[in-house]
Formats: sequence, structure tokens, C-alpha cells
Amino acid sequence: MHSRLSASASRALVVGFLVSFLAACGGARPAVTETAPSAVSTVSWPASVPDTSLFTAPQGYPAIELGVVIFDPATATVSDEAHVALREVEARLLASTLRDTLTASGNWGAVRVLPAASPIVPVILSGQILHSDGRDLVVAIDVQDASGEVWLQRTYRQQVGASVYPEPAGTTAFHDLFNAIANDVLAAAKGLPDSATARLPLLSELRYAADLLPEAFGAYLEESAPGMLAIARLPATSDPMFARINRIRNQEYLFVDTVDEQFLDMRQRLSPVYSLWRQATFEQAAYFDSYRDRAGQRELSAPKGSFAAMQQVYATYRSVRVQEQDLFELALGFGNEVEDTVVDTGDRVFRLTGTLDSQYEEWRRILAQIFALEMGATGG
Repeated sequence: MHSRLSASASRALVVGFLVSFLAACGGARPAVTETAPSAVSTVSWPASVPDTSLFTAPQGYPAIELGVVIFDPATATVSDEAHVALREVEARLLASTLRDTLTASGNWGAVRVLPAASPIVPVILSGQILHSDGRDLVVAIDVQDASGEVWLQRTYRQQVGASVYPEPAGTTAFHDLFNAIANDVLAAAKGLPDSATARLPLLSELRYAADLLPEAFGAYLEESAPGMLAIARLPATSDPMFARINRIRNQEYLFVDTVDEQFLDMRQRLSPVYSLWRQATFEQAAYFDSYRDRAGQRELSAPKGSFAAMQQVYATYRSVRVQEQDLFELALGFGNEVEDTVVDTGDRVFRLTGTLDSQYEEWRRILAQIFALEMGATGG
């Protein structure tokens, strides 16, 4: 029966499968028309990063602590529930990968993944996923320190070839992109005066204190320029309030580390399927470009190869959908798991529910209340 399909029928099937796939990708690529198929516009994308080795700082470089905020998944561009869930999980995976890269460089103090930006650390790295498939990863990165100084605002892109697949366990096909980000963060830090970086830990602590209880600690900070903070005066080294601040900060770190254990579990379970999904989407992206070129040259109207083209796009489409379904089910499972986080502070156990962002906000409210109660009980 297949051999009697006309060229136009085969072409319609090919286009139908491609349209279905592109709809499933949640807007990652625009809908295909038979006469003028087009790929994602790459006009605003930078060139792909070259092969990049991870730099290390000179011995004795200040070990500044960093926080990597879970990436913005930019789900407004995603049209269906499955792909929203996948993009949200990917936002966590990419943030964890960047954290691991920064840690592996040996250039920094503790590097943590944070559910949201917080003055708990001196330097915050934020990212947004602009595009992601198995061939191109494009992310926008913003790095800012506790003073408000912007270290880095840059878009990074890496395009990979078929040779990177399958990805060996524990690796990422886009390691050059993460190495480039880590190297640029280090270069930005080196470009600052030593006095500025030396002040960051204390400035971060004062910002954290002012954030918890502004009426008590706001006077320690001043605005040196619009959007920029500086230390107005120093607390006494024996100030008991700052001993309490450190204890409260440790409680917030406890929450962050508890969630990080969930991230580790998620990565162990999702990474193999995520890698297969990347490989399948790479093959689909490659086929899309091949289709576009043939359509532009009107080669799809020729009988030769029409059925083979249909078979190829269907096989690739089916492979991607299988991987996406597996990822979707795992993503939903992870989402359910983080709805309930238990934090044991030693003297009390707190159970937090809701989304990860709302849990973090609730935990910080609890810590502020604990701190305010302690201050009232001791008279400051």
C-alpha cells in the first residue's frame, strides 16, 4: 500500500508530522508551511562558544561564596503542560550543572543552588533559558554582587554536533558553554579591586540582616549610588545580634541544603532520560533543517525519496515523544516530591508545602519571626 502513495500524499504526511512535532515543542520552532518552512530565528544569538577549558585562579584568591538561582524556564513561550514541566525541570538541571562547574574550578567558596535570589550569599548568578534542544543551548546569564555591582550580563550559546551523543554518564554535551560562563565570572571578579571583593562577605551579612529586620539593621547600609549599596558603619565584633544573624543564616542554609539533596536525587533519576531526549531532539533539529533545505529547492515534490522522508520524520518524531513522555512523568513526580519539605532545626521540625518558591519565601518569613522573637525576648 505504501508504494502506491502519491508524491503529494507523502509530502502532506511529512508536513503533518513536522507540524505535530513543532506544536509539541511548545513554540521552540515556528509552524512549518509546505512552501516556506523556517527555523528559529538566530539573529540575536551569539556565535557558538569554542572549545573551552576551565580556568583556575591564582593560589590565595579570596574564596567568595556564590549562589546560582534556579534558571528562569521562560515557560511563557511554551504552549502545553508537558513542555512546561520539562522546561521547569531543565531550569533546575542547568542551574545544578553550572553550580558543579563553578565548584570544579576550585575558584570559589561554597557554591549553592538557590530557589530564589537571596542576600544570603555575596554573589548571585541568575540565568534564563532562551532556547534549548539537543543541538543548541542558549542562555542569558546575569551576575551581581551584594553591593549591586553587575559583574556580568551576557548571552551564551553552544551548538554541538552528532559526535557528542550519546552523552557519557555524568557529563554534559554543552560543557564548553558552562566552562565559558565560569571563566567569565572569574575574569569579572579579577577585574574588581581587592578591597571591593574583601568587603563582599560582610556586606552580604549586613544586607541579610537588614532584609530580616530593617528597623534594626538598615542603618548599617547606605546607598552610594542609585541601586548601589555600601557599608555605612561597622557593627561591634562582639555584637550579640550578629551572632544571632549567623545562626539564622545557618538555618536558611539548612533549607537550601535540604532542597539540594532533592535536586541531587532528581538529577540521578532524570539525567539519563534527559540525555536521551537531547539526543532525539538533536536528530529532529537536524532533520528539520534537511527538510527546510529540500522544501526550499522543491525537492519534496519529486517521487524519489518521498516515502523514505516520511518514515524518517515519523521515526524521529516517535523517538522524541517517547523520551518526552518519560521526562514528563519524572518531572511531575519530582514536582510532587518538592511540595512537602521537612526541615529539622534541632529544637523544632517545620513542614513546608507548596511550590519551591513559596516554600523558600515561607521559610524566610519563619526565620524573620524567630529572629524578631529572640530580639524581643532579650531586649536586643
